[in-house]
Amino acid sequence: MNGVRNPVQSPLQNLQRRHLDAGPLGQVGNLRFKAGPGATPRASGPNALQRFGRFLSKVAFYVGAGPAQRAQRHVLDQARDNSRRIGNLLGSLTGAPGDPKSCSRIAEGLARLGDLSGGDLSRLPGGKESLETYLGELGVMDLNALRSGVLGDPEARQAVLDRVDPPRLRAQAALLLDQIAVALEQAVAGQAVQEPLAQIRTLLAGRPVDGQALEGRLARLSENLAMLGGDKLGIHLQALSDQELGVLQSVLHTDRLAGARQALAQIREPDDESPRIEDAPGRQHETPDPQRVRPGRDSPGETMLDRLSQALDAEIQARVDRALPDPTRELETALAGGETAAIARALSNLSRHVGELGRTYGALPARTARIVREQVTRAMEALRDPDTNPEGPLTRDSLARLDDHALGRLRRSGALAEFGLRLDLDGARSESLSRVEALDQRVAEGMSGLLRALSVDQPDMPALMRQLRDLTELELQRNQQLDRMGHFGDQAGVEDQHALVRQAVRQAFGTLDESGGGPTGERTRQFLGLLLGLEKQFRGAASGLAVLMRGGDSVQGGQETLKRIGTTQHILGGLIDVLHERIAGQLDPGEKIPPEVPPGPFHTSLVEQYGVRYDPDTGVSTLTLNDAMRARMASSLEAPIDPGIHPTRTVTLPVRGVDTEFSIGSSFLVDGIERSSLSLSVRGAGIDGSPVRSTWPDGVSGEDLGPAMGEALDALFRVAGPGAEPLTRLMNQQLGGCILEGLQAMGQDSPFRLDDGSVILPVGAGSLHFDVEKNEDGSFRVGGTMSIPIKNAVGSDGHGHDFPVAMKPSVSWAQVQVTLTVSPDGLQVRMSEPPQFRHHFVLAPENSV
Repeated sequence: MNGVRNPVQSPLQNLQRRHLDAGPLGQVGNLRFKAGPGATPRASGPNALQRFGRFLSKVAFYVGAGPAQRAQRHVLDQARDNSRRIGNLLGSLTGAPGDPKSCSRIAEGLARLGDLSGGDLSRLPGGKESLETYLGELGVMDLNALRSGVLGDPEARQAVLDRVDPPRLRAQAALLLDQIAVALEQAVAGQAVQEPLAQIRTLLAGRPVDGQALEGRLARLSENLAMLGGDKLGIHLQALSDQELGVLQSVLHTDRLAGARQALAQIREPDDESPRIEDAPGRQHETPDPQRVRPGRDSPGETMLDRLSQALDAEIQARVDRALPDPTRELETALAGGETAAIARALSNLSRHVGELGRTYGALPARTARIVREQVTRAMEALRDPDTNPEGPLTRDSLARLDDHALGRLRRSGALAEFGLRLDLDGARSESLSRVEALDQRVAEGMSGLLRALSVDQPDMPALMRQLRDLTELELQRNQQLDRMGHFGDQAGVEDQHALVRQAVRQAFGTLDESGGGPTGERTRQFLGLLLGLEKQFRGAASGLAVLMRGGDSVQGGQETLKRIGTTQHILGGLIDVLHERIAGQLDPGEKIPPEVPPGPFHTSLVEQYGVRYDPDTGVSTLTLNDAMRARMASSLEAPIDPGIHPTRTVTLPVRGVDTEFSIGSSFLVDGIERSSLSLSVRGAGIDGSPVRSTWPDGVSGEDLGPAMGEALDALFRVAGPGAEPLTRLMNQQLGGCILEGLQAMGQDSPFRLDDGSVILPVGAGSLHFDVEKNEDGSFRVGGTMSIPIKNAVGSDGHGHDFPVAMKPSVSWAQVQVTLTVSPDGLQVRMSEPPQFRHHFVLAPENSV
């Protein structure tokens, strides 16, 4: 029939209380407490006249109603009938378990409902809604009567089921009793425990705590629990979610109850012999006044408050024990070993666990908190410098003994501060900054060079972009090292990076101003306009890259490129901020310097320096290489190293004035001493966990070469131990050959191209710089940067035709940066980051040699 709706769907989706029968306990009522205060009364049944009136009303409705209205009315009539049956059943279930009459009524009600529902009230129109509604309307007294009746007595329950007739409905009847029992427990927990707990929580969060109201809510909770029988508080707390427990713990933790205890003590009944302090009974205090605390016996509220706090602590402790049975095991093991790096790592992991537990439960349970505090105290003793830092926070002297990773882990272990892990924050900051002083100097020098390049009337865009990209690598490296040492907290923020850049810019401007080379007057405006234009172009390229990465084939390469473009934006932003400071007094009110469109070579330089093609008209960015193309380099770099090609050589070099022998690969010695084509930076932890840092910079020669190489090798052997010699077999010009081999394998996908699209393969040896850092797992991160000045190269037109290409070597160059992860023994090599390619090619005149 058109318009007739499914009787168990639409009409019941918004079932209201008026659609149900009036009595939560039907006409039977609470058989044991029908005359008692607080008991739900019976519902009065309609008399004969009322029944006849309802019949006439129903007939009149069906005469005038349409099919859809009749169907809906039929469903609502069914819901009212079912609600009446459920109410009568609940009323019967409140009877004493041994009462034959109530048992018969229960059996009859179960048989009827079981036959209609098949044992599931949700299948009846209004069935589940009636049960939930009625239980929600019952008081604690009636709920307790339900719990202590047939539903709470297994023998009485079975006796009732045995009375169900016909016997085929007994299984359905048992399912109905189970369903009612589950809903009942939820209702009991809500009314007897959860509602008072919510009220108590609200009162405890108030300032000041209302002692009278709190006493009343605690007394109500105590009475409800006593009525339910036995010590069931812990059972009801088990039904709460972690989030609900955490909210309670935030106000009920033992350390946070002082105000509540004082508020309750102010209304305490005194002992007979105790003097009563006179005070205005209605006076309000912003904070509990100890003068008003009355001596005497604890009030029921105080007793219940302690009981509640202890039960809550016990329940949270049980959950913590299940989630983290032995939270300090790793720290205890590290303390037994005595290695500072392991202790710092264990503290960091413990801090993470404690933070997660704190976010979940508000505060640690007492036993776990005590264990954590004891072990953190032991860790503090193990990390102290015994001579200069016997007590108090860990000072810079103590922190200076830690490697970068360990220092960073301690600085990020803030969740353990309340358990005794304390650092001298100024000392920690000074220590981390001292470890990047060499980089700070290089950043300052690079910034000065960039400012000089920008200060000329017509900046050389390719040279400017190269300087900007070089400075980006330095700034990125500095940020990464500071972040590793926990300098920025959990992660480097935008403002933190800006602050570092602005400091370097001001220092560079100071140097230029002293030499008279800084921009002034109108040149400053042009200077600022160009910077604004550059920042706008980089911002657009970054936005285009973010869109590109959603495609999925350039995720890794896109992330690395975005990291560098983002750092460049921070540099430009710092320059712009400082320039605005310098010309603030020269601008008219409201005047803004417009961005200047960068010269045409900018977009070519963006491809050469960052590997990004950006169209400012469409906002589209593309990468010169996708991830698959970059990955082709891996096979050339990851091939096993043959020790026979690099036999061991012993060399004696000075280390801080002392001649020291080193066993290294022969190629490393040749390339480092005879050809002077290598440079090396080492950073990591020594065997004793102390920090090791050394730099053998590029361009060192003559009598300075031996000491520089000696100190770098000494640092390498202190950090790498037995893996040092195999690492020297990797760090030589042979790696440059592998890089060129990888470029050749890329074929027409190589990023090194001329303007006409011809691929260029550089020819000749370049210089190699290696950055070696020891990872926490004992492996090594080896960054290799090969730079080749190009005079001659091989070009390819894409049709298999190769041809020689002559370039101007003073301005033509190519650079490839690879990042490798090497196993602790130095034998296994894996390319761990996408390689970076940079270049700038200027063809030599045709008549040049």
